[in-house]
Formats: sequence, C-alpha cells, structure tokens
Amino acid sequence: KESLANSLRRQLSKLTIDFSKYLDGRSMDDLKPDEVYVLANVLPGVNQEYGIQVYKGVLREALEQGTVNSANSLEVLSQIRLKLGIKDEDHFTVLTELGIEDPDLLDPHKRRSRENQLRLQSYRQALELQLLELVEMGIPLRKALQRKDKQIQALQLEYGITAEEEAQILANMSDENGAILRKADVLLDQLKDLAVRYQLLSNLVPNAQAPAFALLRVLTVEQKQHIIINQLLSILEVLGDGSDAKRIATATSVLAENVITKILQGTDGSASWYERLSAEAIALLQPSESIPKVPTSDELVMLDNEPPTFLSLPDELAPNPIVDERRAVVVDLLKQLLQELDPLIQATALYALAQLDPQEGYKQAQQFLNCGKSGDWLVRETAETILGQGGDRSTMEQTLIARITLMGKTQELVFQQPIVRVGRSQINEIILPDPRISRHHAILYLDGEGVNAIDLGSPQGLYVGTTLVHNERYRLNQGDVIRFSSLPEPAITVCWEKQPVQSQTPSEVLTTLEKLFLLFESSFFRSVKPEALIELACAAELQVYDQGALICKAGEPSSEIMLLIEGSADVTVLQGESEQIVSKVQSGETIGEIGVLTGQQRSASVVTTAEKNRVLVINANNFETVVRQNSELARSLLLILSERLQRLTARVKEQV
Repeated sequence: KESLANSLRRQLSKLTIDFSKYLDGRSMDDLKPDEVYVLANVLPGVNQEYGIQVYKGVLREALEQGTVNSANSLEVLSQIRLKLGIKDEDHFTVLTELGIEDPDLLDPHKRRSRENQLRLQSYRQALELQLLELVEMGIPLRKALQRKDKQIQALQLEYGITAEEEAQILANMSDENGAILRKADVLLDQLKDLAVRYQLLSNLVPNAQAPAFALLRVLTVEQKQHIIINQLLSILEVLGDGSDAKRIATATSVLAENVITKILQGTDGSASWYERLSAEAIALLQPSESIPKVPTSDELVMLDNEPPTFLSLPDELAPNPIVDERRAVVVDLLKQLLQELDPLIQATALYALAQLDPQEGYKQAQQFLNCGKSGDWLVRETAETILGQGGDRSTMEQTLIARITLMGKTQELVFQQPIVRVGRSQINEIILPDPRISRHHAILYLDGEGVNAIDLGSPQGLYVGTTLVHNERYRLNQGDVIRFSSLPEPAITVCWEKQPVQSQTPSEVLTTLEKLFLLFESSFFRSVKPEALIELACAAELQVYDQGALICKAGEPSSEIMLLIEGSADVTVLQGESEQIVSKVQSGETIGEIGVLTGQQRSASVVTTAEKNRVLVINANNFETVVRQNSELARSLLLILSERLQRLTARVKEQV
C-alpha cells in the first residue's frame, strides 16, 4: 500500500495544480499514505482526463517495479481507481495503451522488481558520468564507448548487466531520431499483427457482420489501431517529409486502411491531422478513392502453415476453401482471445467460439468454470449459458451452410430444415433481389447424405460449376458453387455438416452479452463504447408483445427507452377523434428516446403491427447516467434530434 501511495504521490505532483492551497503549509512528501489517497479523492480540478493520466502513471510504475502484474493489477489497484473515479473498463484501456507503448511491460516471463529497476537506473547514471566529458568534447557516442571500454566492463560486472540490458540502455542513449525510428518500427510490427487479425475476423468467419465478430474487431483490433496510429502520426509530425517518414506513412496506409480516414479527421475533438501533417504525408496516408485498397498477402504476412490472411474472389468464382480448414484458423484465434485480460473480449470470444464450434466452445466453458478462479461475472454468465445449452451433445442434425455472394458482398446462412427455397420472392428462405432470378427459382433439398439442387423450371436454369441444370435435380458435392445465370453473381457456395440442433424459436430470455449485442447493432447506440454498453445491457429487460399491443401511450411519463429488436410498429397521434399514423418503427430502431432526453411526456402512442414483437426496455435513469459519461453519445443524440426535426418539417411542408 505504501509503495502504491508513493507512486500516486509522484503522479499527482506532475499535475499543473498548486497543492499549497490544500495542504496547509505541508508538502506532498509530508503526507502519509492514507492522506495521499484522501487528497486524490477530494482534490479539485482532477477531471476524468487528469484521473486517467494519473492512473496510467501509477499502473506503469507498478508494472515496472513488479509490484503488480497484468493479471492481478485490476484487483491490487482497485482502491486507487475508487479514489480517482476510474472504472474497471478504463483500467483495461490503460493496460492496452501501456502494452502498445512497451510490449515488454506486460510480458509475464520478464521478472520485474523495484531493486532491478534501481540497478538499471544506477548503471545508466554511472555510464553517463563515464561518457559525459567525452561527449561534451564532441566525440561521437560510439567512439566514446570504445575509449571507455575497460571502465564500462567494470561497471557491467559491478551492476550485473546482461548483454540484452546493455543493448537496451545504449539504444535509449543514442540519437533521438534513431530512437524514434525504432519506436515506429515496433508500432508498425504491432499494426501488422492487428491487420492479420482483422482479416481473419472479416474474411475467414462464416458471417463477418454477426455482432460477436463485429464486436471483436472493435475490441481487439480497431481500438488498438487508434492508439498505435495516433502514435505513428505523432512520429510523422516530428520527422517531416524525409524518406523515413514516407516509408512509415505508406506502411501505415496499407496496414490500417479500415480506420485511417476516421483517425486523420481527429474525431476526438483535437486538431485534425489534416492540419498537423504535411500534404505529402496526408497523400501517402489516405487510401485511394478510385480503387479500394486491400492489404495483399505480400503486404501483410503469410501465417506459417496457414491459409492466406486475406481471401478474395477473382472475376470468375474460385472454389471456396474447405469449411473445416477455415474454421480451424478462426477457432485458434478465438482461443487466443480467451487469454486476453479484458472480460468483455473473453466473453465475446467464448460466445463466438460456441457458435462456430459448439463442442470446442462447450469444452472451453467447462475449463473456465473448473479452473477454480472466481473470474469476471460476464464471462462466468456466458460460460454457464453455453453449458446449459449444451446439455445433450449427442443431438446432432445435418446442417446446410450456404455462402451467398451478391453485389460483391458475401453472407453465410445456416439451415437445418430439409427444404430451403431460393428466389426473388420474399417468401423464400434465401432471397436474391436480382431481376435475372425467378420469383421461385430453385430448391436446395437437405437429407442425411448431403444436398440436392432442384431447378424449378426457371428461364435461366442453374449452373453448378460449368454444368447447366434445367428443370431437374442435381446431387451436389461439398464446396460446389451454384450460379443462376452465365454471370459470376449471384452465387451460392454450398457445404454441409452435422451440428447441434438449433432452437426453433427465439429465446424469451436473453443473457447480458446477447442484450449488449443488440444494443451494439443499433444505430442509436453505435457511438457508445462497448464497455459502457455493459451497464445498459445488464439493466435492460426484454418484453414481448402480440400484434396490436400498445407499447406506450401519448401523455405518459417518458421513463423508458425501448429498442425494437423484432417486429414492427406504428407511431400514432390523436387528430380529432381518430388515431393517425405519422411514422413506422422497424426492427433495430428506438422508441421514446426524445422524451427521455427532453423530460417531457410521450408525444405519441406506439402500436405493434407484426405477429410477434420483442422490445428491449432501458430505464431512463440508467440511460442518462451513460449519456453524462459519454460525450460521443451526446453528440450523436444531437444529430438524431436534428435529423428528426428536418423530417418533421419536410412532412409539414408536404401537407401544406
């Protein structure tokens, strides 16, 4: 406790605050450990930004000195977070930043202690004293080291310095530009690893738009990319337009094409990088507008004994990689993510693993609950849910996996019913909105042995590979590509395998993680940090309505925000003696948020129109708490209000 208090004392002293006003003539050094904690708790002017800055310094020192490690730091520093008003999710964000700035800091194999840190600092000071006179005479550092070779060897023996430690200390003492370039290369290596992960989570997963994989891309790739890229852009600002700057800018553009434009705009409220960097650097950083830039396997890496990290379809459809091989690569990645420290990453990876490979997900959930550690409640809830769903692992069903390519986009759908209809009509299981497709074009028939494709007499027929199938049945092989004309798209790549029986009806009970996924997919909550959504998801309740049910009534207090997750509804207002429909609400849209924000009563009623409607209900008090803590959400709410006002004004003008 005393060591952490001293670290907190040092970090508080770095703030631009006149402490003499609050210490009654005493100095910071005079304060006892308990008094330091009290000061951190009551000190005026320590806002969220300052609090994070102080906490980051304390955590860095604790890791450097071996007082804590990455695994136990959340628990050990809990009192400091409480005094500074820092949330647990902020701890993991800070830990991620420290790991990017100094990867060795989180390496569990490197033992750290206060004594070891003092040993290295003392050696560096002694070394600098030996070299100071020669360096001040203008002698280059390398020659100065050669002249003092015997004295330096004696110092190395005295302080027990290893060759690795010596190399690191000399690297830190060398010229500033050299240190900057080494830092840039380390950051680029980290960015390359993230680019590989992004491609795996985007191109090798069954459905890249599934909320679990979309959330993993945000948590394990994009958030880290933002930290790394901002550091690289700061380095470019220092380097100017030299050859090294061009190399770094080009590599950054290739490796971070998915986020670089947003980061350059400086959406966090700071000055835009467009204003801070040279025009040449900006030109190299920006992705091409005419041709979508995608990292090639040469620009990224080829994983040892693994398929390419990026998959694409050429002009003519190529055979799809074997499903099992693709799944194995993603399963390995998800198992790696289970070792992350952030509970939200762990829970999401475990959920995705159970969806992709139910048996492996069941096994990992069992291991988590049997390991003897208390663990985070969100991970525990997810593991218990998986084990509850996997009670009878012997019930397996033949499952059709259809990978649909349309208009350059690919989606994967999974079916366990024996008949899957394909066509342009909305009543089909696979809907292909293309004029060349018949309303009822084909049927995929699933049996215990595999899949048959049946053409329903469509003018274009079916193409299985190069074989034209017209008004007949065709037995498919694993990985066959079905086309519906001589053109490469639309196309369906067909595979099948035994999978656990799927639930036939949507669950009326949602886990916290499933509720978080629904909030994450909603455009209204998209700007909220995923970690902040945990609080809303935990308190949100699921309600089910039949057709014609009144969800909310005009004139009632605006005490809740509702997210329609299934079904549809009409928004009505009373005009004269009858209710008039003024707008419609579709799945994924919110209800009642304006009233909660303004504190006014509900201005309209909402009545369900679908046979079954599911609504996620969020208490107004919980929502307001999150808004106060999230400036991005507040800005997005202003945009929503503005857009709705514009639509209302346009509707009034039309009626006039």
